[in-house]
Amino acid sequence: MLVTAVAAIVVLDRLLKALAFVSPSATTVPLVDGILSFGLEVNTTGPLGLPLAPVVPMVVAAVFLCLVPILWSQLAVWDRRLVLVLSAGVIANAYDRFCFGYIIDTLHLTLPSLPSLTFNVADLLIIVGVFGLIVRQFPVGYAR
Repeated sequence: MLVTAVAAIVVLDRLLKALAFVSPSATTVPLVDGILSFGLEVNTTGPLGLPLAPVVPMVVAAVFLCLVPILWSQLAVWDRRLVLVLSAGVIANAYDRFCFGYIIDTLHLTLPSLPSLTFNVADLLIIVGVFGLIVRQFPVGYAR
């Protein structure tokens, strides 16, 4: 079930990227007025527009994807699920970087008094996976 859901989200990511390419380059479609919009943005830097050399995310992705099969059997069930989600996001963005030389971002988030963020659905998978793995490091019922 989870594999199907993750696959569907990756397909959604690819479809949104394809839709952004066929839309006129200056077109931005508001999804949530003044907060979230859809349009094509070419990301030649790092994830979420972080100023990284393009090779850095590719090296991190390669190391991560090489370690997953080695460590898979040692992971708890929920950790495996989160690693699957994270891996799907990493692979989707690595595909863009490898095939196009940049990452295709399609969503633009603008919140008052915060810098604008440009991202894609694969970035959301990465964020959910990383955040989930961090949260999983704290024992249930942990109190100081």
